[in-house]
Amino acid sequence: MARSALWLVSLLLVSLASQPALAVGEGVAGFPNWAERALHQLANRARVDPQLEMQSCGANCGEKACYAPEAPLYYKHALNRSARFHAAHQSRNGYFAHNSACTLVADVDARFPDTCNGDASCSCVGGVKACSGTCTAWDARIQLFGSGGSGEIIASPSDPESAFYLWLFEPSSAPACSFSQANGHRWLLLRSSGAVGFGVSGYSVGDFSSGGDLHEIPSGSHWPRQAESVETWASYYASAGPRAARVDVDGVCTPMQLARGAAQNGAYQATVSSVGSGCHRYYFQFETDGGELVTFPETGSLGIGPASSCPDWSSERPPSGSGCANVPEPAVAAAGAVALAALVALRAVRRSVSRGGRTRSSA
Repeated sequence: MARSALWLVSLLLVSLASQPALAVGEGVAGFPNWAERALHQLANRARVDPQLEMQSCGANCGEKACYAPEAPLYYKHALNRSARFHAAHQSRNGYFAHNSACTLVADVDARFPDTCNGDASCSCVGGVKACSGTCTAWDARIQLFGSGGSGEIIASPSDPESAFYLWLFEPSSAPACSFSQANGHRWLLLRSSGAVGFGVSGYSVGDFSSGGDLHEIPSGSHWPRQAESVETWASYYASAGPRAARVDVDGVCTPMQLARGAAQNGAYQATVSSVGSGCHRYYFQFETDGGELVTFPETGSLGIGPASSCPDWSSERPPSGSGCANVPEPAVAAAGAVALAALVALRAVRRSVSRGGRTRSSA
C-alpha cells in the first residue's frame, strides 16, 4: 500500500513537471490586461456584499432581494483568451452579438493574438465575414479556446467601471429569483459560480465556466489606471479572515482595510497616492489566520502607469520595505519548481468547491 502511494505521488510530480505551473495572478503573454483584472475585481467586490450594490441599483433591480454573499469567481486563462478574442472580433468586424459573425477557423486559439488580431481575413473560414453552414456559436467558440462555457455577457464600453455597471444595473423590474434575458448580466455576475475570464479589446466580454485558479486571494487590481491617487482592491476568501492585509507599492506597504463583506469573504481596500506619473510596481500581501504569507500575484507585480511603458504584470517585484513582511524570492531550481507545482495542485484539490454556471445573456 505504501509503495503504491509513493508511486502515485511520483506520477503526480512527473506529470506536473511536464507542464508549466502558472502562478496565480501571473501575466501570460499579456493576459490578463489591466481592464480585465479590474473587471474581475469589480465582480468579486460586488459578490461579497451584493445588497450594497442593489441599494444603488434601486428600482432597476426588481429581484434585488434574491442576492446574498457568494464565493469569488476564480480566474481561468482559457476564458480570458476566449473573451478577449470575441471582444476584438466584434469591434474589428462591426457586429455586436454572442455568436460569431462567421464560421471561425478551427485553430483560432493558436492564431490569436500573435498572428491574428481578430480580423475576418485570418479568423474566419475563407477569410470572409460569412457563415460556412452555420456561424460559430458562443459556447463553441469558448470550446475552441480550451474550456467549456456556462454563460457570457457582452458590453460596448471598454472602460471597466462603465462596462461593469452597465451589466450590473441593467433594468429589470421583475421580482422573480431566476435568470432571465432581462436580468441575465446581473444574475451571472452575482449568482454564478466557478470561473470567469473577462476580455477587453474595443468591447468588453465576460465568459463563465466551472474550474478556475483557486487561491486565498482570487483577484486584485486598482483603478483608475493612473492618477495622483488610486484605489487598490483585493478579494480574500478562506475559512477565517486574515491576520493582516497590505499592498506593497514600490517597496512601501500600506495597510488594507476590510471595505465590503466579511473578513473571510471580503474585499479589502487601500488608497495610494503620489502615483500620477511614471510606472509604479505593486502586489498584495495577506497573512492567513494560520500565519501563512500569501501574495497576489504569486510572482512578480502589477503596474500603475501607461500601458505603453508600464506593463500590467512584470516579473519584477518591489522590495519588502517599510511596513512590509519579508517575502522570499520564488525558487527557480528545477526541483523547487516541481515541488511548487505539486504544492499548488494539492492546495487546489483541497480548496476546490467550484460548481457549474448559468446560461448566457446579452447586452
